[in-house]
Amino acid sequence: ASHDFRNALAFKDRLLNKVYFILCIVLLLITVVAVYVAKRIASPIVAMRNALKRDGLATRSEDLPIHDDGELGELARVFDHLLQELSHRQDLLEKEVVERKVIEKELRLNNQKLASLNKDLEQFTYIASHDLQEPLRTVQSFVELFTQNYDEKLDDQAKVFLGFINESTERMTALIRGLLDYGRLGAESSVALVSCEKVVADVCADLALRIADVGGVVEYSNLPVVMGRETELRLLFQNLISNGLKFSRPDVKPKIVISAEKIEGVWQFSVRDNGIGIAGNDFQRVFLIFQRLHGRDKFEGSGIGLAHCKKIVELHDGNIWLESELNKGSVFYFTLGNKIDG
Repeated sequence: ASHDFRNALAFKDRLLNKVYFILCIVLLLITVVAVYVAKRIASPIVAMRNALKRDGLATRSEDLPIHDDGELGELARVFDHLLQELSHRQDLLEKEVVERKVIEKELRLNNQKLASLNKDLEQFTYIASHDLQEPLRTVQSFVELFTQNYDEKLDDQAKVFLGFINESTERMTALIRGLLDYGRLGAESSVALVSCEKVVADVCADLALRIADVGGVVEYSNLPVVMGRETELRLLFQNLISNGLKFSRPDVKPKIVISAEKIEGVWQFSVRDNGIGIAGNDFQRVFLIFQRLHGRDKFEGSGIGLAHCKKIVELHDGNIWLESELNKGSVFYFTLGNKIDG
């Protein structure tokens, strides 16, 4: 019995050794197959990675396993489509960059031409205005001499005629002076921090007698400090306030309210009055040079004040516009294009 038991144990050991051997063979085969399959799968992926790393957006479709079946082929086709789309967008971007450079070059040339033309125009305006004033002064001088020397010999009609001549030459002189001032706007001024509160206070002080004569009121508060041209901004507020005082309704005391608010980083000002108002079809016309909406017998002036305002605002990269209703007043809005922080 003991002999049979030892035989059974030996048989069991031999059987286990065979099983272990078979398992080792199977594991070895599985490992070899796994390595082979892994290489079959990884090799195209590595090749695709290397191609993408080497060529980037210039990777060709034939360098990718786009014709393979299964997930690898699907992945390669997705990469190929993505590369083509990115390449197309890059071509468009490069084309846009080239076009933009061409446009920027043309813009610089046009700006240079415009600057030269503006300089020539300012010089022409100055020379023309100066030369035009000489004959007017001559006419006025001769009218004065004629009146002094022949006053007793002139009848009433002749005196009226001479009065018309004198008034016309004075009006022409004022127009020429206005044209000269218009051409000079911004020519010699520099940009600096400007307190609009102080500018408006100074303008109101200068116009104090006129404000008192018409019983008017100018209200303002919390006006900002801006980057701008102080002389031009002073003229801007002066023209708008003066217009509010001048174009008032009968028996209605002028009231002008000036305010400012920050909109998208830009200061927007409003100058509101309770005057006679402006018709809608004249909203753009009022900003043209020498445009008058009323006869000189009703309101004095050369019709250049709002043209000055428009040019001053544009010098500050801003816009000016108005809202108005006849017999209810007007609101002039303007922006100063310099963006501010805080």
